[in-house]
Amino acid sequence: MRDVNALFRYQRATAGQIIEKRRVAVLLPVGYGKTAAVLTALKEIDQWPVLVVAPARVAKKVWADEADEWDHLSDLQVVSIHGTPGQRSNKLTWDNHVECVSYENLLWLSEAVDIDKRYKAIVFDELSKMKNPGAKRFRRMRARCMKVPIRIGLTGTPVGNNLLDLWGEMYMVGGEGPLGPTYSQYRDRYFEAQDYFQREWTVKSKKMEAEIHHRVAPWCYVLPPQPEVKIPPVIVNRVDLEVPQAVEAMTKHLERELFVTLESGVEMEALSASTVAGKLRQIASGAVYPVSNEGAWETVHEEKIHALSDIVDELQGEPLLVFYWFKHEAERIKAAIPGVVTIDEKGAIDRWNRREVKVLLCHPQSAGHGLNLQPGGSTVCWFTLPWSHELWLQANGRLARTGQKAPVVMAHVLTFGEMDRYVLQILADKAGTEKRLLDTLLG
Repeated sequence: MRDVNALFRYQRATAGQIIEKRRVAVLLPVGYGKTAAVLTALKEIDQWPVLVVAPARVAKKVWADEADEWDHLSDLQVVSIHGTPGQRSNKLTWDNHVECVSYENLLWLSEAVDIDKRYKAIVFDELSKMKNPGAKRFRRMRARCMKVPIRIGLTGTPVGNNLLDLWGEMYMVGGEGPLGPTYSQYRDRYFEAQDYFQREWTVKSKKMEAEIHHRVAPWCYVLPPQPEVKIPPVIVNRVDLEVPQAVEAMTKHLERELFVTLESGVEMEALSASTVAGKLRQIASGAVYPVSNEGAWETVHEEKIHALSDIVDELQGEPLLVFYWFKHEAERIKAAIPGVVTIDEKGAIDRWNRREVKVLLCHPQSAGHGLNLQPGGSTVCWFTLPWSHELWLQANGRLARTGQKAPVVMAHVLTFGEMDRYVLQILADKAGTEKRLLDTLLG
């Protein structure tokens, strides 16, 4: 158990900002110990109970474990509200200091209790989960948590796609104050549509971007780089794979004709540009779902499987964290490489952190937030990249965080053809948008 004096100086500063502002988005990088800082602030404020809304794995384990790690927090009753509806109801007692619920169970909780009356504070762990104003959970919380006096948002990735994401996030923290009363007003004032169907929007000008930065600044807390925090940088090691002529011909035919006949004789159609992009990503991964994005799949090539096997061999027994995207990838990887463990297997996380697992297989949507995996290794491999910059950063942050002993985290990205390289470039562009925001907030 650690003493309160073991908190980093920036963690104490973060706690101080929460105590002072009460409604604030804490924009700290992945791995900066936000959980301990928030619990320290809440302990000082001493207003209970507190609701923490977090990704499922984080809600179930991380907050309670963090409280148990620190002497000054060990008396807090931190309870995970999970299980069947009956089990969840039984855990809602007035002895609790902190009640943790997953985003998936948030609608249930809003029916089970009066959130505005029950809780003195609410923490949105991974605030970006509230970026979509059209989602049911956003609409429900907008109606039922705006009277909670203390509202804290935590994220290291406030701009997962573009600055449109900020409205929903900032509304959960400050209501109408930061960016206005409605999403549509915010969008129409600062952004312009890039296509007829209004699916793509970009900020109108640098002046408008600066105005957005100015408006959210009072509601945010961002730290400058801390010399005391030794978080290794993520170094991208791009592994370019050769595309066989037959696969390249298949790709070109699909782009031109919007269908292609697979080796089995099954015809795979793509009736829109977005569907073509999805099928091209599948082809790059090595297998496709001819009919839908699940069910039976057909192998197209094994280039990425062979490359991943080579990386495992080169590591000579050092642990490797592998992120995949399509379900078939997990099946194919487990069939090809001995000893692969998926993160959903019982005890997998503990075994990984004891360095008993050599290849841990994860999906970024289920293992990309909150989990501390840095004791288990320092090498990441992306079998297929996500479109989301947030998932990219959060997933790499499972290893690139405080406590990591290795000098760097290597992110091996297997790129097969133009589509993979395009996704990697999109991630780099999104990173630039987010960096401009954070640099402005730092002053």
